[in-house]
Amino acid sequence: MQENRKLRQVHRKMGEQVCTLMETSLLRKKSAWEEQIKKLRAQVEELQPRYPGMKGWRMHWDMQLFKALEHQYQLGLEGLHTDLPQITCDLEFKARRLQLRPPLEDLRTEFYREIKKFIGILILHTYTYLYILTHTYTYLYVLYMYLYALYT
Repeated sequence: MQENRKLRQVHRKMGEQVCTLMETSLLRKKSAWEEQIKKLRAQVEELQPRYPGMKGWRMHWDMQLFKALEHQYQLGLEGLHTDLPQITCDLEFKARRLQLRPPLEDLRTEFYREIKKFIGILILHTYTYLYILTHTYTYLYVLYMYLYALYT
């Protein structure tokens, strides 16, 4: 009976941690996400030797992480343009022409680099995030069309 209570308590705590991840911005607090995932995986690894039949339970928690990650990834894609670091430039009147400094190409490169960082989160944890790729294809396409319309 005591063992069951301990397992229920661990399960409840893990549920609270996943709920916290649902509210933690993946774009602004990526390191907190990675740290929390490591903690969750460490908890599961700690219990694994004592309870060998945990495959289903482990799959359950992987699925809960997928849900939290999918939620934050979708929110991140929808608000990406507002959460990216501000890119500054100067407008100069030089040789009787208005020019941007740095040039527009450099500004685009910096903007795309920031977007790539966010999208690259999936690449860092490929085995965990394959599920999300299938569900966020639409969001990536919308982002691409938004950027295409913005810069053409």
